[in-house]
Amino acid sequence: MNLMQLVGPAQPDLQFLQDALIQKTIWSTAILLIVWALVIVIIKVLSRTIKSQRMRHKTRKFSYYGGSILTLLGLFFLWSETGAEIAITISVIGAGLAFALQQPITSFAGWLYIITNRPYDVGDRIEVGGVSGDVIDIRLFKTVLLESSLEGIGTGTQNTGRIADFPNSNVFGLNIFNYSRGFEFVWNEFPILLTFESNWQKAYDELTDIIDKETVQFESPAGVQIGRMTRSYMIYDDKLSSKVYVMIKDSGVELGLRYLTPVRQRRVIRDSISRQIMELFEREPDLEFAYPTYRIFRREIEEAKIEVLQKQKEAGPHE
Repeated sequence: MNLMQLVGPAQPDLQFLQDALIQKTIWSTAILLIVWALVIVIIKVLSRTIKSQRMRHKTRKFSYYGGSILTLLGLFFLWSETGAEIAITISVIGAGLAFALQQPITSFAGWLYIITNRPYDVGDRIEVGGVSGDVIDIRLFKTVLLESSLEGIGTGTQNTGRIADFPNSNVFGLNIFNYSRGFEFVWNEFPILLTFESNWQKAYDELTDIIDKETVQFESPAGVQIGRMTRSYMIYDDKLSSKVYVMIKDSGVELGLRYLTPVRQRRVIRDSISRQIMELFEREPDLEFAYPTYRIFRREIEEAKIEVLQKQKEAGPHE
């Protein structure tokens, strides 16, 4: 539509609006204002009605994506009026993007893969390329994590407070470990080393009772989740009860504790178990922690000790 039709012919000061470039610029501004005003209104209305924080986040993201697509389409058809211009524009843009924006294009393809195949979602705890954290946002070209300390399965992990970004193209080249998808529990393990003089059988029974009482509440929900996963994956419905393993080490008898824990409660559960173990060893005098020790042997000193002992033996008891 020509803008002069809106303002009328009797406006000599507005004759510059007949210029096609100025008209397209004005219409472009109008498209931007109208589309994003609608997006803002939609986000505010839905944010008040939706209770789930995750759903509010998804709604906000898809509203932004929809507004961006509508804006691009409107500007595209506004500035390309004929079919020939549209074909030329697509060819030029496609050639330029393919040459200069290989990494962003791959990241955009990674974003499409993420939203369709769902290797992870907002709120999941994942590990990618040695970086572990909770997914707090998935954007067109990158994923944002709230980093957590990466200490292995044997210890707990907590958020460090740092924000970590990685391009979405990593989903095509790096292994992704999802601690939350499907099965929200992990097997936690840590060893307790006793001296050879300790009553290891008593320690075995006591430690078994401690981890059973602490983790029995997780066996039922974990079993339900394992049952769901067996419908989609070749997973055997293994036993989920805790276990204590015995192993002989150089410095003593090692009791290895293995138990199931929610991925975000690993440190809390281990803290509780460790406190109970410390209280147990304080109560029981026949239970002692072992640790590596070293003995230095000096030949001349040991030989002198042996000679003294032999002389004392030959001399007999003192009267």
